[in-house]
Amino acid sequence: MKKALIVAAGLRGIIGHNFFYTQTVQRELEKRGFEVTVFINKNAPADLLRETGYKAVFPLGTYDSIPLNGKVHDLVYTYLQAGIYSYELQSALNKLDDKDFDLVFFHTIADFELIGLNRYLKKNSFRGYLFVMQRFTLGFRTLSKWKTIFHPYWRMKPHYFKALYRRMKGRFVLLTDSELLTEDFANIFPHKIVTAPIPLEEKEVDDSDNSLFSRYNLQKSDFVDFGYLGDSREGKGFSMLPAMIKKALQSEKKLRFIIQCPNSEYDNEIPVGLTELEALAKTNPENVILVNERLLDEDYLRLFKFMDVIMIPYKSFGFVEGTSNIFTESAAFGKPVVVSNNTWMSNELKKYEGGLEFEKGNADDFAEKVVKLADNYSEFAKKASDFSSVWKATHNAENLVDLLLKEAKLN
Repeated sequence: MKKALIVAAGLRGIIGHNFFYTQTVQRELEKRGFEVTVFINKNAPADLLRETGYKAVFPLGTYDSIPLNGKVHDLVYTYLQAGIYSYELQSALNKLDDKDFDLVFFHTIADFELIGLNRYLKKNSFRGYLFVMQRFTLGFRTLSKWKTIFHPYWRMKPHYFKALYRRMKGRFVLLTDSELLTEDFANIFPHKIVTAPIPLEEKEVDDSDNSLFSRYNLQKSDFVDFGYLGDSREGKGFSMLPAMIKKALQSEKKLRFIIQCPNSEYDNEIPVGLTELEALAKTNPENVILVNERLLDEDYLRLFKFMDVIMIPYKSFGFVEGTSNIFTESAAFGKPVVVSNNTWMSNELKKYEGGLEFEKGNADDFAEKVVKLADNYSEFAKKASDFSSVWKATHNAENLVDLLLKEAKLN
């Protein structure tokens, strides 16, 4: 039997990118006859480990923040965590009866993981092909060459990706999930970079279960429902929502805003904008509904399908080339979108015009585009719906695994 290893150090729950990505790739590999081993975070709940058979390995994951105690201390911290990561990876592999994998897949790794993987490969090896997925870039197109060679921070990815290629004797493939990311990494990695499809698993949900809608008194009406989904991170433009909603409601259009607003699992402080949103929901209960909980997959999909339009007002630098799961879902489900300009989302939107872009960080322009889309909802909805089959034909787990097997010469 062919064997595969998936490493997702950030996976510590059943919600979010890490869990979804791991499960879809795992299931597709198993369909192809692979025995799949999965290494995840030590903070994962016991029920998850018991039900999936995943192995709890790493104390820190991809999205755990560096403490920010100054540049020197943070650099030391990164390398110390790389040592711990390498040790934990070595220990977990030593516990396996057979660690002779045909395919090893690391998705969405941070710098300390990249360094730690290199440290492991200094003294050990993988027999098969190694794949590392990158969904974020530092913007190498803007850097002078000396920084990518000598600067202690900027040199990490250029140096360690090249080292992986050498240590794997060419059996290493750097993956990204957008053309823009591939173009940027080509500035620092001279070998082959492959743009991979984004896996999407369309789960069937029980439409008769209306407990979510009962909790929030949601039912279809003549409102155009605009949704913000995920969590309340500043980099995702959450703080703009109060000002945008206030201005949009002045238009007296039939608008309703359904905002999912639990705190990010990586942040414990009250998010900027939440207090103002709660006040808006009290004074405009018909127009502003706050979903203040993290949702299981089934309820998340029910809510997603309920929305008419998805708002993705991301501000973070990471989304200039980096991808968005929520945009992927919107394109697949045929939902019109309102997105920040100069992002991967706006670049993809231009391919089918199923929505509008607004000036990044500009709440007034955001509101104007929301009102404009509501005025022309049927037109945008048709374009988004027509494009959904095209998107799904490209972006799915089957195509992603086909690509991995082709590059690993296993098909």
